[in-house]
Amino acid sequence: MDLMIRHQYYGWIIVIAGFLALFVESILYLYGVFITPLLMDFGWSHTIVSSIYATAMAVYTLAVIPMGWLNDRYGPKTLLGIGALLTGLGLLLSSAASTLWHLYCTFGVVVGIGLSPIYVSIMPTLIKWFTKRRGLAVGIASSGIGFGQFIMAPVLTYIINSYHWRLAFTITGLISATLLLIAALMVEENPEKLKLSSQAGGGDNLASSLKSPIPLSVAIKTCAFWMIYLCFTFACFALFMVLVHIMPYAVDSGIPSLQASISLGLIGVIGTIGKVVAGIIADKIGISFTLIFCCIGDAMAIPILLLAGNVQAIFLFTALFGLFYGGWMIMYAPVLAEFFGTTHLGSILGVVATTFGMGGAIGPVIAGYIIDLTGNYLSAFLLGALMFVAAAIFYASAYKLKGKRFPRFYSQGER
Repeated sequence: MDLMIRHQYYGWIIVIAGFLALFVESILYLYGVFITPLLMDFGWSHTIVSSIYATAMAVYTLAVIPMGWLNDRYGPKTLLGIGALLTGLGLLLSSAASTLWHLYCTFGVVVGIGLSPIYVSIMPTLIKWFTKRRGLAVGIASSGIGFGQFIMAPVLTYIINSYHWRLAFTITGLISATLLLIAALMVEENPEKLKLSSQAGGGDNLASSLKSPIPLSVAIKTCAFWMIYLCFTFACFALFMVLVHIMPYAVDSGIPSLQASISLGLIGVIGTIGKVVAGIIADKIGISFTLIFCCIGDAMAIPILLLAGNVQAIFLFTALFGLFYGGWMIMYAPVLAEFFGTTHLGSILGVVATTFGMGGAIGPVIAGYIIDLTGNYLSAFLLGALMFVAAAIFYASAYKLKGKRFPRFYSQGER
């Protein structure tokens, strides 16, 4: 009994570590506050400025696969330490950039690599520590991203307006390195390393039906894996098309930049609520309905953004969009744990997490190109809505296909 109490207690310490680490990952959602000052300082187009962020996401995408494998081998402490060093260094160097290629190298490459270990080290660790309240634990830890958006978006905007975007990069770098180092000191890979028993009961239905863990080499040969991959790819395309361009859209619509930054931050804080609520709901009724419902919800929220270029419409949109996006975003690790087990989760998650990077790398550039081509945001945002619908369809297909290709890994009921 004492071991169980200690296990449950330290499990929540892992949640706090995850919250701090994912607070730093909110950098990937905050690039929008830098778009307007970079446009003004350098005279670049929306496409060029978006391509800096796209470079970071492309590098993130390439790096996250080996980071998942390294997490399975060396554990989260090492990876979070590497992330602290590279993220802090990259942001500090970005503050001194004077040309486009400087930002490609510093923010695009160094920050992209620095952020890549965070998600694939924290999420597999949380999944190993929790079975009974896994959705809630993942939801609370993931809310760090939302709090990061909510707190840092207006803070960085104030710094940019009052001082300079270079100081904003510097402060972000120092905060990021500090929080990641604290998280690295707190985190432990699994209960066994602390000689604690595994938390009992409440495992996910599909995961509990596995007769043996499914390695990455087998997972990638299943149709369900690729349907899941396409689901998150399309959802992330749509997500970043909106997140990167909502602030310049608001400013172009005549809304003051500080209010526009608050709308970006509001997506984060409402997303925090969505993550926790979705985690609780998923624990009770399952992840499949929750994920599909949230993707459709985001698709239905986007037209509100286009109805009127005023503060009320934008804030209504951000509230709904944030609530639903928070719900589906936390599902990466729980979905993969249900379909393929936890033994090789780091490696499998590393591959599927590339969808996040691809969405961030390509989505904003496509949106930026459409905006430059048409002179407005209508077509870009409507394309995002259609992508959310496609994401829901892909996941529904994955659910129908589970266990079909390699039934020997599943019990009779899941064939």
